[in-house]
Amino acid sequence: MLKKLYFFFIFFILLNPLHAEFSYRFIQQPDGLKIRVGVWNNPKVENSKKLLIICPGRASFIEKNDRLAQHFSDLGFKVVVIDWRGQGGSDRLVENPQKVHIDDYQAYIQDIQKTLEAYHLKDDKIYLVGSSMGAQIVMRFLQDQQLTSQYPIEAAVLLVPMFGLKTNPYPPFIARAAAWIATRLGYQDCYWVW
Repeated sequence: MLKKLYFFFIFFILLNPLHAEFSYRFIQQPDGLKIRVGVWNNPKVENSKKLLIICPGRASFIEKNDRLAQHFSDLGFKVVVIDWRGQGGSDRLVENPQKVHIDDYQAYIQDIQKTLEAYHLKDDKIYLVGSSMGAQIVMRFLQDQQLTSQYPIEAAVLLVPMFGLKTNPYPPFIARAAAWIATRLGYQDCYWVW
């Protein structure tokens, strides 16, 4: 049975290869880190005035959003996908590639801002699509009056937005207390791989 499943997955992958229509670039951040961004290549939208930034969820990466990028490109959008700092091909703050760490969510807001600085043209209408953690970051970006006056957002789509962390079976205050105690006891570098 396992061999049949393995063959099915290999066959499926061969029939549905990842699209190679992204061109990549690294954007230098003020803190020295470089984030990787992918632009969906479609000659039909080179002169489009609609710029769409895809903000993926945690542990996602540019190539995982190829079909979404193609869909929006077919609708006439110039599409850019961000690899958040600490994910995909972007620089990390920690050496262990399994860990994603930032000091503050404001760093992710800065990733969007620098991406807009690199790709937004004066007359472009800006659209944001955020999934899960990416939706949380988009919401925070939209709350920043200074940024939204500099980069007026035409529309935003939030897919399964992350409004908080699931701490079941424990109430959030117990989970916070346990994390605080573990950190004070020197376990801040320990984690579980699911």
